[in-house]
Amino acid sequence: MLVDSIGENEREVDVAIKEIEISGNANAKALKQEIENMYLVKSCSPYAVEVYDVITTTTGDKLYIVMEFLDGAEMIKLKNKKGNDNALISLYKQLMLGLKCFHDLGMIHGDIKPQNVMISKDYKTAKWIDFGLMCSIATCQPRGTPNYLDPQILTKPTSQVDWKATDIWSFGCLVYTVSSG
Repeated sequence: MLVDSIGENEREVDVAIKEIEISGNANAKALKQEIENMYLVKSCSPYAVEVYDVITTTTGDKLYIVMEFLDGAEMIKLKNKKGNDNALISLYKQLMLGLKCFHDLGMIHGDIKPQNVMISKDYKTAKWIDFGLMCSIATCQPRGTPNYLDPQILTKPTSQVDWKATDIWSFGCLVYTVSSG
């Protein structure tokens, strides 16, 4: 539990704390970029997990990311569930609004898949998570999960890839995976 002070108002919020060992971590640069990406998307989308703080131990060997606690499950858990198509459509719309935000910022998510989406317990809210492969449209390199990759990533020179379209393709794969059961 964290007490979040905003102006004169205080509210209690549940948080998740991700502990990461950083001493000797070869991916320290990528981790720093992921944290920067999380702060960036927080500025424009309610459909991305919110980061409250990042804390490094005094010895510098561990990092703690204090973020919004998402009480629910990864979207992949909906794969074999039959039920309300309208609820799924609403979740897909939220995710598309989140993608629009990322693209408006000049960024792509880069690893769209059901495992990178959290759904609230009541199935009313969807949020993007895992921004480790997010990159600037101007400098992006081929990346992502093979089953969700846009074929143009594999067939075109990097300079000719329409990076926004790669996110849209991957999103279509996500929709197919979850909706087809």
